[in-house]
Amino acid sequence: MRARTRKIRRKSQRGGGFSAEDNSRISSFFKESAGPVQDQIIHCVSQLRRFAACFKIGDTSRLMQFSYNLGRLQELCGETTHPEIWWTPVEQMLKTNNWDALYEHADTILMAIGAKYDDKTLAKGC
Repeated sequence: MRARTRKIRRKSQRGGGFSAEDNSRISSFFKESAGPVQDQIIHCVSQLRRFAACFKIGDTSRLMQFSYNLGRLQELCGETTHPEIWWTPVEQMLKTNNWDALYEHADTILMAIGAKYDDKTLAKGC
């Protein structure tokens, strides 16, 4: 059990499900982006968290918007050639209706980017 705890802790310290290389590449892109691009990235990741919270309470009406924001975020981060880190985990969560994991995955993406959620976006609710 201790080895599993250490593995989970190490994984979360480097940005959740992203490799150290992915984490470095994504966070570097965010840091080097101009203000408007950073604002759009923050908006997209905040929308992911906002919609995932809706899914957890049974409101799945925003699935298309969730997918749009994930795709937009991937483009804004210059990551169009890495679907395995952006889409593969999310697709599995969506197929199994694993809303708790999807909600946590938004944090994983946020940690990889190195940003903070926009409280105003989150406050909009479903």
